[in-house]
Amino acid sequence: MKIIIGNYSFTAGLLLAFALILSSCGTTNIGGQADMSEVNNITVESDSFEVFQATLGALNETGFVIRTSNSSEGSISADFINQGGGGNENRFFGYSSRVSRHVTAEFNLVRDEDNGLTHVILNLTEVFPPSPSQYGSIRTTDTTRQVRDRKYYEGLLKEIEQRLNM
Repeated sequence: MKIIIGNYSFTAGLLLAFALILSSCGTTNIGGQADMSEVNNITVESDSFEVFQATLGALNETGFVIRTSNSSEGSISADFINQGGGGNENRFFGYSSRVSRHVTAEFNLVRDEDNGLTHVILNLTEVFPPSPSQYGSIRTTDTTRQVRDRKYYEGLLKEIEQRLNM
């Protein structure tokens, strides 16, 4: 079956293939949030203060700078300032984006008193400078997105676990 659109003639199969390509492109959201719920947390059988100290140590060891920390609330916020590929690339498990300004790590430590466990939840966010389309504008804002590569979550959480096992 041929379909005529303007001066062009198409087969139904070709139009279907084109529609499928367009629909798959439309569902990809590069700046969107990835689901990291399977890799952004661990549960350890340890005192929450020990986990808190191990988390601080892991962040310091990997090049993060602590912004805020509160052991009674079980919260830690830290930044990894991007060196633009010029520094020690082994810090923060090889992270070297040449575009982002920095990565923010937010930890929540939740104590399960009944079972003697501490749940560690990690959220990593990349912070990018304003887009060139905002240059010269009064409203220039950074753009943020969740870090989507699971190795960064796994690396930081593994570092915490190793510090607890020392």
